Amino acid sequence: MHWSNIGLILIAGFDLAVALVALLINRRHIVNRLFFLSHLGLAGWALGLALSREAADVPTVWFWAIFQNIFSEISYVSFLLVTVYFPYQKYVLQNWQKVVIALSAVSLLVIIVVPGWWTSGIVLREHDNIFQYNPFGHWYFAVTFYMFVGLGIFNLFTKFISTGGFTRTQAYYFLVGYGILASVSVIAGVGRSLVTLESGMLWVVPYFAIPINLLALHLVFFYKYTARDRV
Repeated sequence: MHWSNIGLILIAGFDLAVALVALLINRRHIVNRLFFLSHLGLAGWALGLALSREAADVPTVWFWAIFQNIFSEISYVSFLLVTVYFPYQKYVLQNWQKVVIALSAVSLLVIIVVPGWWTSGIVLREHDNIFQYNPFGHWYFAVTFYMFVGLGIFNLFTKFISTGGFTRTQAYYFLVGYGILASVSVIAGVGRSLVTLESGMLWVVPYFAIPINLLALHLVFFYKYTARDRV
C-alpha cells in the first residue's frame, strides 16, 4: 500500500477518534451528536478514498467510490447543522429550510448511488486510481457542497464577530479549523475537479482535517474545567 493511502487510513482513524470523544463527552447534546456525524463522515470519506485508490479492479473501486461519496455527504450536511447550534443557537431552522436541506441531501444521494450519474468512469493506476466525473452530476454536487459549506462558514463567522469571551473562542477555533479544511476542499478538491472532471489531487484534502481535530480536542481538554468561567 502506498504511503499516501496509509496516511489517509491513519487520518480516518484520527477523525473517528475525535468523533467518539465528542459523543462520549455528552451524547445527549445535539451539537455533540452532529459533530460525531460530521467527523464520522470525514473518517468514512478518508477510508473510502484510500481503499478506492488501492483497489485492483473496477468493481471494487466503484464500491469504495460510492462509499466515500456517501460519507462525504454525511460530513458536510452535518457540518452545516453543527454551525446552526454551535457554539449557541442563533436562529431556529424554519420548516422550508429543513425541506431544502433534506431534498438537497436526498437528491445528491441518488446521484451518488446511481452508476454514471456522478462518477462516470474509473482509470486504474497503481495506488492511485482516478475517478472520472459526469459533468452534470459533479456540478450538482459542487453547487450543493458550496451551499452547505459556505453557509456553515458564514454561520461561524457571524457568531464569532457578534460574541465575546469563551463563546467567541469556541467560534474562532471552529472557524479556523473548518475554514482551513473548506478552503483546501474548494481549491484542491471540488474546484480543481470542476475543470478536469477527474478526482486528481482529491486525496490531499482529508489531511487538512487535522487542524480542526486538534482544535476540537484542545477545546475539549484544555478548556474542560474553565469553560464556565470564560463564558
